[in-house]
Amino acid sequence: MAVKRTVLKNDNNSNNNKKPSAKAAVGVEVGDAADEECDKLNNKNTNNNDTKNNNNNNKLTVPGMPMAVEAPSSEGRMFGREGRLQPQQQQQGRLFGREGRLRIIQVTDLHIMDIGRAFGATHPQVPGEWCASVGDSQVCLRKTLGLIREAVVSQAVDVAVLTGDIVDARAVSTLEEFLAAFRPLAETLAELGVPWVYIPGNHEEGHGEAYARSDLRELLAMPGSLCPPGSLDSFDQTHLLLIAGGQGLEDDGQPVGWAVLQLMDARWTASTCFITEAQVLSARQGFEQALSQCSEPGAHRSVAKLAFAHEPFDSFADAAIPIVSGQSCYEPRQKMQDSGYLSILREQRFHGLFVGHNHHNDFVRWAAAAAPSSPCNNNSNNNNSSPWLGHGRCGSFFPPSSWEGRYPLPFGRGARLFQVDASRGELSTWVYEEKLGALEASRLVQPL
Repeated sequence: MAVKRTVLKNDNNSNNNKKPSAKAAVGVEVGDAADEECDKLNNKNTNNNDTKNNNNNNKLTVPGMPMAVEAPSSEGRMFGREGRLQPQQQQQGRLFGREGRLRIIQVTDLHIMDIGRAFGATHPQVPGEWCASVGDSQVCLRKTLGLIREAVVSQAVDVAVLTGDIVDARAVSTLEEFLAAFRPLAETLAELGVPWVYIPGNHEEGHGEAYARSDLRELLAMPGSLCPPGSLDSFDQTHLLLIAGGQGLEDDGQPVGWAVLQLMDARWTASTCFITEAQVLSARQGFEQALSQCSEPGAHRSVAKLAFAHEPFDSFADAAIPIVSGQSCYEPRQKMQDSGYLSILREQRFHGLFVGHNHHNDFVRWAAAAAPSSPCNNNSNNNNSSPWLGHGRCGSFFPPSSWEGRYPLPFGRGARLFQVDASRGELSTWVYEEKLGALEASRLVQPL
């Protein structure tokens, strides 16, 4: 099936290419319980009875965030007709990047919440302590979105992959409240011209709220969603992104490279976490169809293949697979069964599988780094068939980021970046950290 492509100039007809407006509001209504704690800490003479009487009149609305820097230019991006790979797998055929390079950011575990509402009844000390050390709900949201904005702009990001626990359902009870909490991130990315894809995490439903996991697909109607509303039957999805050329590369409307992005949504029980064999079969069909698009006439040989999930599979805890970057500070509490998915990723020569969930890990394991005689090194003829098994970097300033302060993070908050360089035929990944920027020591590269 041929992919029809067109070139869109940087104008107002493309929502994904709009320049940010300083007047655009990025707002979500949050409760005031955390702010009451701040009032108590900052104004010890406040009358407690007056504070209680005013509780229902002090709702916070996060104001619009003015642009501190100019957004990266989107000129040179090409877009194609949107099509379907499977009923549950969306393939856009959209071509991004500039000069043969595509940059992706993995944003994970933001846990956006009303702190007082989430912890006021169960852990009443948390709102006040967190307010004193980090800030109230409004401050945490501003810091979290500011970090994402800073990373996107400074690293010239083209696409965002949101790998779950963006919103924390412990502070919401209805779908409308969930969408209101999610919207500031969606609008921030849309203002920066960065489309996004999303899978839920374990904290986004299952806390007694009045909506089902499937209802969260309503957020696909938000600004910047790469998947149109109604395009997914589940959150399992496969995307094919075409990479724009220029500067001596093929720039006549043909892509110079390709990126296959696959997202898998896990199931939960009381004792384990898993994806099903049916999901794996559907995923295989999805990326086989996506890869078939890369063999049409004129296609470049550079094809990057990346998979994403929220929870780490059991292989992420396999000490026989060397850690080549980052830190491992936390072992999973639950088993995560992949139902043969990792074997298929190896068979299809995927370059990486990246997850979130464990806030205290940002490591990357790679079997290719093992000794040649090691059982986990299954390379042949120096042709790598073992994907990176990696974590993103937690980007949240909300209490769950460090387990409500009980376990401080071993590193600064941040995000993981990827670059597909079709001109060099290589894929790289690195971590962006608050205050420090891109961490060169974390950078890994492998050939496509």
